[in-house]
Amino acid sequence: MAHIVNPYNLDTDDDAVFAGLLSQGLIWIEDDEEYDHDLDSILEEASAYIEERDEDWVNFSRVCQHLFEIFGKLDPKQIGQPNKRYKSLLKLFADYPADFELRQDNEKNGLYWIRLRRTDWTLL
Repeated sequence: MAHIVNPYNLDTDDDAVFAGLLSQGLIWIEDDEEYDHDLDSILEEASAYIEERDEDWVNFSRVCQHLFEIFGKLDPKQIGQPNKRYKSLLKLFADYPADFELRQDNEKNGLYWIRLRRTDWTLL
């Protein structure tokens, strides 16, 4: 019978046992699941959700909840530019000011609002 193990959970005394079982093929290590959510699809879904709302500003928590419902596991550290790791979706969206505007609520600490960036162009 084979078992999948996480080598990071082993004690130092288990190294020899682990190496022996691994070399015999009795256990193996699986890589983490591939992360298949691309940035463009996440930003497009957020834009569509915000646009559907009949509100000037949308509660950012609701946008996040919608994205989690659509994409399931959503790890900000694995989204975005390869050389940049985000700690939160708020920081991710803040990095796209050409597309989104964010503001903190004046009365409730920790509450943020989001809307699509307005592009009002007037012809001269």
